[in-house]
Amino acid sequence: MSAARPAYAAGVRASMATIVPIIAAQYLELAAAGTWMSLGGFNGALSDRGGSYRARAQTMVALLFTGAFAAALGALVSGHLYAELIATFAVAFAASVLRVWGNPGVSVGGATLSVFVVSLAIPPQSSDEPLTRAFFVIVGGLWAMGIALLLWPLKPYRPARVAISACYSALADYVLQVADATRQRHTAEWPVQHAPGSITSVRSALEHARNVLVQLRRGRPGTVDRGERLLVLSESADQLFGHVVAFGEALATLREEARIEALHEKCIALLGAISDTARAIGAGVEMETEVSRIPVTWNGGVLREAIRQHAADGVDPQYEHAALILDRAAQFASSASVTLEALNSGAVNADALQKPMRAPAAEEVREERQVLDSLRAMLSPGSLISRFALRVAIVTTVAVALTELFQLKRGYWITITVIVILQPYAGVTLTRAVQRVLGTVLGGLLAAALGALFHDPRAVLVIATIFVACCVALLPVNYAAFSVFLTPTFVLLAEASAGDWHLAGTRREHAHWRRTGSGRGPPALAKPGAVALSGLCGGGTAREQQLSRLCCRAV
Repeated sequence: MSAARPAYAAGVRASMATIVPIIAAQYLELAAAGTWMSLGGFNGALSDRGGSYRARAQTMVALLFTGAFAAALGALVSGHLYAELIATFAVAFAASVLRVWGNPGVSVGGATLSVFVVSLAIPPQSSDEPLTRAFFVIVGGLWAMGIALLLWPLKPYRPARVAISACYSALADYVLQVADATRQRHTAEWPVQHAPGSITSVRSALEHARNVLVQLRRGRPGTVDRGERLLVLSESADQLFGHVVAFGEALATLREEARIEALHEKCIALLGAISDTARAIGAGVEMETEVSRIPVTWNGGVLREAIRQHAADGVDPQYEHAALILDRAAQFASSASVTLEALNSGAVNADALQKPMRAPAAEEVREERQVLDSLRAMLSPGSLISRFALRVAIVTTVAVALTELFQLKRGYWITITVIVILQPYAGVTLTRAVQRVLGTVLGGLLAAALGALFHDPRAVLVIATIFVACCVALLPVNYAAFSVFLTPTFVLLAEASAGDWHLAGTRREHAHWRRTGSGRGPPALAKPGAVALSGLCGGGTAREQQLSRLCCRAV
């Protein structure tokens, strides 16, 4: 069990994305469409891992098109064994290669392959059904996008933003205190003797930010760009703090006779600029809106220019050392500024990184990498991605072949389990397999118990809504807990999407009649002759006609 906090809001949002399409399909008498809309909505909700609106929208739009293509392709090749196997191998390989895209690629690839497998297992009933499935998958995905980006946008990294913003604010206060100490010409022992409260504030803020980032990282598979950028901002604040401490000590250790008032005033002005930069970065981190890049106008060159103007006065080497410290601090501040721009916009220009340090003596050689070179490297025999994709493609194809050869009912559960369990590394695969098996067994028992107790479609939808929320909310905590609630969710949704809302109610009446042997039992079973024939011939009550039709359909 991870120490991560359950994602309650994400669970409720996922249940809305999954259940609402089923309810809408039933009321619009499009029962078959409910399965595909709910599948598109559920995958869309799971693919939203946080980040900028642009990055999240790109991931969900990519999932829309790949999911629609997978649903249509699965329906087209369904029932043709050789075509099924070839398409399965190709889709599984391509979906696994998408892992090179990072965390979005994992979400899009896994969801696309799952949609294809489910569509493959359900034979189409008409020639236009492949396009119909693709359309309804897109509708469900658009509904999930509307919830995620418009109706209820979540901000999972808000606590980290607030914590890191507090780091830069505390750092700005500390820099001003160092400037004041420099103005008053305190000695090097002054920070030790008086222990300014701002030092403790900065250290506490940095420690709190680290703890928040660790908590957010737990339970999240793969890496997330936004989390990595927040980590860079946190470490940049730590580095800036250390360099400001070193800068203050360099000024405090100057001999009294070596002090030059003009240079000291320049250092105080530079400290004020550092404080302004830190405060601006902190405000930008907390705002979460696109902001122009914060300029870093200070560096060691400013102090070095002032040193050259007073060279005739015999400048102490400590000033040159202070200028070198400023160069390094400006480099970290510039990196934090560019990272902040990428954090809020979701994209960054690689050439935007400012270079406040002096240019190196040797010119840096940049090697241009072509897209084909990257693709060739990814598909080379020694590539981990290509080997993993090939392994997934082979195992998934074998699973589909076994399902078709043995005519297994709902055999796509085997294929989906293979897809979910198989990971690039053996240790992760073993852990995922144990969690999946335990979760599925417990979830299957739970589904069997609930299926025996509840037959009313409204009760089924309520239970499914709760279970979808629980499985998504518990995903950051433990994958086995996620599987426990995932299995009964889709078993119940399969019943709710069966296409006839009256079927569950009729099953409930049949169960009651069998238990009691009396009461208002189903006429078509209690009086199989007269009442059933009267229902078939148009006689009897409307309820009797309805039950008779259902019995004939069951036969």
